[in-house]
Order: sequence, then C-alpha cells, then structure tokens
Amino acid sequence: MFLMGFAAVVFMTSANRLLQLSVPSDMRGRVIGLYVLPFWGTALVGSYLVGHLAERANGETAVLATAAICAAGIVTALSYDLRTSGPTFPGKKTWDSPAQPIPR
Repeated sequence: MFLMGFAAVVFMTSANRLLQLSVPSDMRGRVIGLYVLPFWGTALVGSYLVGHLAERANGETAVLATAAICAAGIVTALSYDLRTSGPTFPGKKTWDSPAQPIPR
C-alpha cells in the first residue's frame, strides 16, 4: 500500500507540474480546473459506489469490480492509441522525424 500511495503522489505531482509548465499563464486556471475535476470529482462518486457495492455484496466483489473497470479502461485506451497512431516497429520511420525538403 505504501508503494502504491507513493506512486500515486509522484504521478499526480509530475502530471500537475507538466501541465502547469506547458499551459499559457492566461489559461492556466481554467485548464487546471478541468484537469482536477476527473481526479477529485469522480473519486468522490466512485468511492460512494464502491462502498455501496461492498456493503451490499462483500469487499472481495467490490475489489474485483473495480479491477475489472480498470482493466476495461486500459484496454480501451490501448485500442484507441493503436487505432489513432498505428503500431510502431523498431527501425520504422515515423512522422515525428524532421521533415525533408522536397527535391525540385
């Protein structure tokens, strides 16, 4: 549990720092507000729902249900990433390489 808590704090701190440094200062408050909403807003609702499930069924069922939801989220994110960017292979040129001038 300690390592998970430590990893969560490091992730949130790093993501917050990166977001604040990459957003223009006149938009920073709005962007941070939209960034914080999913973390804190959904955590409140999710905690209530998982607690209700654990009370109705048992703790093991609640943990398995949340693990299944997390796994579904990971699969969804990976499939979206593969659909939008396509698979990458070692040695394959990507569009991120510097553009070469068109010979005339």
